[in-house]
Amino acid sequence: MSNEHAILFSVVIGTHNRADLLELALQTLSEQTLASDKFEVLVIDNCSTDTTREVTEHYMSGGNVRYVYEDKIGIGHARNRGMNEARGVYVVYTDDDCKLPSDWLSRAATIVETHQPDVFGGPFYPFYLSPKPDWFLDAYGGYTLGDEPRWLTVNERPLTGGNLFIEKNILKSVGGFNTNFGMVGKKIGYSQDTIVQFYLYKKYPTLRVYYDPQLSVLHLVRPEKMNVVWGWKANIKLGRAAYRFSLYRDPPAIIAHWRFQFRQIRELIGFGWGAFWHSLRGFFFRDRTEHVYWKSFLYNHISDNYIFKIGIVLERMKIGNRPLSDDIPDYLK
Repeated sequence: MSNEHAILFSVVIGTHNRADLLELALQTLSEQTLASDKFEVLVIDNCSTDTTREVTEHYMSGGNVRYVYEDKIGIGHARNRGMNEARGVYVVYTDDDCKLPSDWLSRAATIVETHQPDVFGGPFYPFYLSPKPDWFLDAYGGYTLGDEPRWLTVNERPLTGGNLFIEKNILKSVGGFNTNFGMVGKKIGYSQDTIVQFYLYKKYPTLRVYYDPQLSVLHLVRPEKMNVVWGWKANIKLGRAAYRFSLYRDPPAIIAHWRFQFRQIRELIGFGWGAFWHSLRGFFFRDRTEHVYWKSFLYNHISDNYIFKIGIVLERMKIGNRPLSDDIPDYLK
């Protein structure tokens, strides 16, 4: 950062066939109060067949927006392409369905000047373009690590990938994002941002990670997400990703295959029955001070306590309990 005229931030937006949403993100980025020569915006078109290119080109006249086509489908490939194309000191990741406050990058620049973090970020809060059901709480569509700015430790919840700033050189040193996690086209996937932060902590034990609650973004809650079935499907995916992540973090002891699978079937039946019974019981006897609506009880309590765990069991049954050595960087082995 010795060159005061260097690009400070490379904002990377990976997108796949969501030109209508992308336009809103690009509009808010065009309204940033940070000087335009201090940041660039990289739109990584991940095999779109809609008007993504045309929408991006509309915003390229300012000189700091670039269009890049990535032909390997998956948000991990898009993010890594953005990392490799970036000219900034920090690579910044946000989503194509986010709105960025006008002072977002100015506040980020102040954080860099004041704290010099390796990684930093903030919360996201929901916004809506369609009516929100009464039972759907704003907390379901947001993510926060609290109301106080602070340095984070390896044992805390990670920063979110929709509002994530990473010093480019250290991100490159761990190979970027693991492409076995995250969204692939329209297919739901999670935990890619968790994995990369785990990699960084492992390689750099003194990694400086900062959280600022004022460095917030708005994230769209699409109509299909305000649905119990969607929430359960998402939690199954989260459970699957969590199990795969656990194989990186804590490689398990190997158990005989037939015994292992029998144990998983027994757990699957148990969690399935638990989800059914507590869903039914919750209809009549739930704590109405915590869950006024039955659907919120299903979306939140049943998802966290049963559906997420069903996802873990399903992934165990699929891949067993062997370490994922082919996916693990050398410095983690």
